[in-house]
Amino acid sequence: MRKLGTFPDANAQYFVDYLVANEMPAQVSPAPGGGFDLWIVEEDHLAKAQQEFATFKQDPSDPKYRKAAAKADQVRQKEIERVRQYQKNTQVVARRTARRGPPVGTGLLIICIAAFVLSNFSFDIQTRTVQSMAFMFAPASADLELVGSLERQCYNLLRGEVWRLITPAFLHMSFWHIIFNMYWLVILGFRIERREGGLCFLSLVVAAAAIPNFLQAIMPPELGGTPAFAGPGFWVIPFGGFSGVGYAIFGFVWMRGSWKNVPEYFLTPGSVMVWIAWFMLGVLGLDRSLVGFEMADWAHGGGLFIGLLFGSMRIGRTAKQR
Repeated sequence: MRKLGTFPDANAQYFVDYLVANEMPAQVSPAPGGGFDLWIVEEDHLAKAQQEFATFKQDPSDPKYRKAAAKADQVRQKEIERVRQYQKNTQVVARRTARRGPPVGTGLLIICIAAFVLSNFSFDIQTRTVQSMAFMFAPASADLELVGSLERQCYNLLRGEVWRLITPAFLHMSFWHIIFNMYWLVILGFRIERREGGLCFLSLVVAAAAIPNFLQAIMPPELGGTPAFAGPGFWVIPFGGFSGVGYAIFGFVWMRGSWKNVPEYFLTPGSVMVWIAWFMLGVLGLDRSLVGFEMADWAHGGGLFIGLLFGSMRIGRTAKQR
């Protein structure tokens, strides 16, 4: 919007009506020092409007300016109807999108549920699903007894099975485990994908699955890692779950909302406290005594770090708008 100039009396409205009637959107407002300021809305109309304004100042009583009022009202009414229709169409599209769900998040939800069903609603090592998706699964052999712990933990990765960096995120130990993780995927993960785009969200998920899972597998047990377990006829690293990615999702939203002041990502203090308290439960070693199992602290901590890192980077739509 550009200012055309100032006119001393209310005849300024007649000139604005004349511009609007001639398809040059314009506005009038009281001037701070008296009189009325005239504004042209679109930059492309500025030169023509300036010429018309010079003509108007020479003869503001010309009848053509007063005759333009009726047509200007018609133009304004059409614009109001156009805006209303646009808003209505936008709301319909938004409702349909909300019902359909974003594709990446929906796909992850389906994969996690399918893996849970195919693994007998638990981390059942006898199922092909767990054997093919766990970070490490190998037949029992003397060779694994003799190699170092790091080589044992990376048994499958060293054989090119790189998908195992990510797939443990899709395995869950119990109904409560998957319900908790899928709840936050829908509540926060879907929000990220809708606001930042599928590529940004998928990149966050891949990084938050691969790196924390690797750390969880290679760290020694005394530092919170998960060692390979020797069962009847096999070796396996028994950890899984979407919570590492969940902490990355939380970290991303927390960074963008609380620290980068993006209003779409505001979290209540209660929600933040739930995430932090759950993380500290594992770090302080209270998880087994209070909830009955050991949490994957490196997966949680690594995911949180990656989420905060991604949230601070200039990626995604809200970052580009800042």
